[in-house]
Amino acid sequence: MRLLLVNYEYPPVGGGAATATRALARCFARMGHAVTVLTSGLDQDAGDRDEDGVRVIRLKTGRSRMDRASMVEMLAFVARAAVRLCRMRENERADAAIVFFSVPCGPLASILEVRLRIPTLVSLRGGDVPGFLPELDRVHALLKPIRRHCLRNARAVVANSPSLADLARAADGGEVRVIVNGVDTETFFPAERSEGRAFELIFVGRLTAQKRLGMVMEAFERLCGESAGTEAPRLSIVGDGPLREALEARARRLGIAGRVTWHGWVSRDRLGELYRGAHALVQASNIEGMSNTALEAMASGLPVIASDGPGNRDVVADRRNGLLFAVDDREALMNAMRLLHADRALAARLGHEARAMALSRHSWEASARAYLGLFDLPGKSATAPASAPTSA
Repeated sequence: MRLLLVNYEYPPVGGGAATATRALARCFARMGHAVTVLTSGLDQDAGDRDEDGVRVIRLKTGRSRMDRASMVEMLAFVARAAVRLCRMRENERADAAIVFFSVPCGPLASILEVRLRIPTLVSLRGGDVPGFLPELDRVHALLKPIRRHCLRNARAVVANSPSLADLARAADGGEVRVIVNGVDTETFFPAERSEGRAFELIFVGRLTAQKRLGMVMEAFERLCGESAGTEAPRLSIVGDGPLREALEARARRLGIAGRVTWHGWVSRDRLGELYRGAHALVQASNIEGMSNTALEAMASGLPVIASDGPGNRDVVADRRNGLLFAVDDREALMNAMRLLHADRALAARLGHEARAMALSRHSWEASARAYLGLFDLPGKSATAPASAPTSA
């Protein structure tokens, strides 16, 4: 089968949804399908090339940053992608398509399904669902007719976690299936932990308000203060974003700059090394879809300290593969950090179980098969039976 995947972000550009798109594309290719990805990138990377058996078409959109796209850059991708799709020759037409993000990519799903008659799934990722990020509520209100048109006409609508599916149903109605994210357990694997190393926490993600890294840094500052006279902990921060400069200044004001390492964006191999050098992942987001970061840390044998918000509770089982704390409870976050810092045996036990759960529940191959199964649906998604794996 000829498969088309559409996402305005694809590695090395973008975040978790870009990573998921690449993982699924490679799985489909290994299954013997001819896979094309239509995406954007930094303009110097624009073009058409083969990457690991996947044809990747990167369109010029004027994008200037790896970690985020402006509204103008998103609209430029939709416009250029629409032209590219409508001009495809008959022998280039896909047999089926998956479009990631109802916003901004939803209009492309409508072109594929309605105009070109190509069976198309829409994969919701988080920020494209009303209510996920309150700062986007006005945008969603304006785009509601367009968003609902693309969802209504798609062969099926998919979310990557039960909580995101619930949010999407509440906002737009209709059936939303759940296909959880997978994780690359060969790139992300545990390391032997040396007893003498300083306790290290790792944060991975875009440096935006949603991720609430400032809250993490405040708790870390208190942990460092309590560790006077002992081996002080360290914090590794992987990622970039609009708040980086302000967060670096905050680290200096808190007096923890010497204990924090800012890595920026790194390669996947390097990210695996950084996970293996840490003792726990910390994630304070008030909401997630299904966090690729949490899954990668779990596959690397790390316990996950996470806020008990939508998305996180679909992955982290408290006291089983990590520790959950109430979303706005700074004291509880501090207590979770303190507990794993003081009890390395507990951290190791939780990390061992995290790896086991990643292996048993989060296979990209299973996710890819679930997506393919939806193309066999007789008619629209609202009347078809669910056929997706369950989450943690």
